[in-house]
Amino acid sequence: MTTRPLAPTGRTYRLARTRFGAIRRNGRRLRGARFEVSWCIPAEGSGAVREPLEHLQRCALELRDRLSRERDGIVVSDTAFCLHLCRLLDVPGSIVHLDSTGDRGALARAGRPAEHWRRFRFEAAHRLPHVPDGHRCGRMHGHGYEIGLYGTRNVETDEEELERHWEPLRRRLDYANLNAVEGLENPTSEHLAAWIWRQLRPEWPGLATVSVRETDASGCRYGGRLHAAWKEIAFQAALRRADVPPGDPRRRLHGHGYRLRLHLCAPLAEPAGWVMDFGEIKERFQPVRTALDHRDLSGVAELEGTSPFALLQWLRRRAVATLPQLQRIDLFETPDRGAILDWSGERAPFFPA
Repeated sequence: MTTRPLAPTGRTYRLARTRFGAIRRNGRRLRGARFEVSWCIPAEGSGAVREPLEHLQRCALELRDRLSRERDGIVVSDTAFCLHLCRLLDVPGSIVHLDSTGDRGALARAGRPAEHWRRFRFEAAHRLPHVPDGHRCGRMHGHGYEIGLYGTRNVETDEEELERHWEPLRRRLDYANLNAVEGLENPTSEHLAAWIWRQLRPEWPGLATVSVRETDASGCRYGGRLHAAWKEIAFQAALRRADVPPGDPRRRLHGHGYRLRLHLCAPLAEPAGWVMDFGEIKERFQPVRTALDHRDLSGVAELEGTSPFALLQWLRRRAVATLPQLQRIDLFETPDRGAILDWSGERAPFFPA
């Protein structure tokens, strides 16, 4: 199997996430919304931003107040809202992911056009015909699939157009046996993402990425070239942070329920039709998880420091031996704070819808 050469350390990013309510004019009507914003900031370029979460919260509230003052005259689409926030945050190379309603939003990153995204859901049955004998996915079962569509075309000005493109696919996929759909005889998440891409790209040339979320803890994405799969893993650990200033409460013994998202990128393994079995990802990573779970991180061998970046480098060194396709790790200490280590060579991390 071919994988990209590994960078010596990879690129590191800091993550912050916040939620807030605001009123804006979208089209002809004033609408209230509950926004969720994720901000990814290059660690080496964060400059004066000491605490990304606090900076993100200040800028989000400033934008909310501006919308409140000017709502009678300002028209703010999701992409415009996202770009406004990017400018307020004012950190080169950062990425902002906006969720405005739970099923739509925008993505803005430096040097690229802003992307609008939509999320659709359907319920379907399937079985995987090329798994080993006795594999549970060889039995007929089902999922509630969530499909994320990212694109640069300004579809949000004509929601009916995107709905029109998706509706024929929904009729074929919703409450169906995917194995019986032409082209989905081996309906892995990766094949499903590529199938949706092929159906929609002629109708929507601006389509950039299709993501498929099979469960809350696993999914994949496809953008016309390589496939990427991700799997979430959790562990619980205690720590003291020696890298924070004196007086910071994180210097005391405390703990987190950590959440990891492992991203693997490679050509599909055939005939299985996946990057790797989600269950096998979890199994191969289990020795790494066991070394951290329900432990004090200061006592973990070869872990030089307890900062998120030290932990990410430790995870990478341990995991790539059994997961050579691994190219990125997201680490969340809390739902609102985290970090990314990315050695894939991509310009910036991707947030799956």
